[in-house]
Amino acid sequence: MEWFDSKKMTIRPNTATQYEQTIKTHLDTNIGQVRLCDLNLEMIDQFYSELQKKGTSVRTIRLVHSVLHVTLEGAARYNLIARNPAHGATVPRQEEKEMMALDEEQVSRFLAAASGNRLHVLFHLAVETGMRQGELFGLKWSDISLDKGHINVRRQVQRRTGEGFIFSEPKTRSGRRKIEIGPYTIDMLRHQRILQEDLRTKAKSAWQEYDLVFTSAVGTLLDQQNVLREFQSVLQVAGLPRIRFHDLRHTAASLLRNNGQGVIAVSKLLGHSNPSVTVNIDAHVYNETMDEVARTMDRLVSPIAITLPENKPAETLTKPEGAKLHQIAPVFRA
Repeated sequence: MEWFDSKKMTIRPNTATQYEQTIKTHLDTNIGQVRLCDLNLEMIDQFYSELQKKGTSVRTIRLVHSVLHVTLEGAARYNLIARNPAHGATVPRQEEKEMMALDEEQVSRFLAAASGNRLHVLFHLAVETGMRQGELFGLKWSDISLDKGHINVRRQVQRRTGEGFIFSEPKTRSGRRKIEIGPYTIDMLRHQRILQEDLRTKAKSAWQEYDLVFTSAVGTLLDQQNVLREFQSVLQVAGLPRIRFHDLRHTAASLLRNNGQGVIAVSKLLGHSNPSVTVNIDAHVYNETMDEVARTMDRLVSPIAITLPENKPAETLTKPEGAKLHQIAPVFRA
């Protein structure tokens, strides 16, 4: 744990909590008593295999490996061991979660079904901006300029073990961003203020002021489970498949990309650390456009009848008067 005491000063609090829990639950109880010099690759492979047999999730095993590997790497750097025995360990592959995105018609149905819901402005903003759920929960009125038409993303809400919900910095450095919003969304946010004033009046002295845009009936942070129930209820009313709230973020990206917006612009809107993250989403949720790509290329290279002069080099093709022209060749058409 001496390594961890210094390591946690360089990582995010939630990550430190996750590492500490992993060490206590899996490493200390399984290989914590093994001497450093006795630990080897075969032992580590067996350890991971046993975790799998116990039903430990692939994600957890990969986290265990990450913590163990970086710990042993530190030991090797300080010459406590000759080399890191976790190098080359057999770690189960993480199955990629299927990303879902609503298309334009489904988005219209979703927002129509949400129109009578107390959280309809939250759902609208999620689709409009692609903001993360934690960013929406942490959004304050002081972050919004309705006159200039933009939102400043400055914080997110996170659940931290032992502390409950806290405000923290955005997930990545690029997560701190300014999002431009249009007239309709500005009107929606003005409507949200009116709804919130009504809540404040009804709550009277029970109201707790945190300047939050989206709140409970008494001004406090929204409960994640309550929001999820409302979200799934709206999907059901709209006749749409069950998706994650996070898939509204993918939906925002999908709508923009499928309507001609570039990767860089979409990446900046979503606050991705790198445009390659946006490209990775492309690969998951835009496969449906590949048939259109095929049709376009097929149209571009399909042969049409053209005339070629006899006995003339290709680079000097002309159409001399009286020439016999009958050859067929593909050409590109705009």
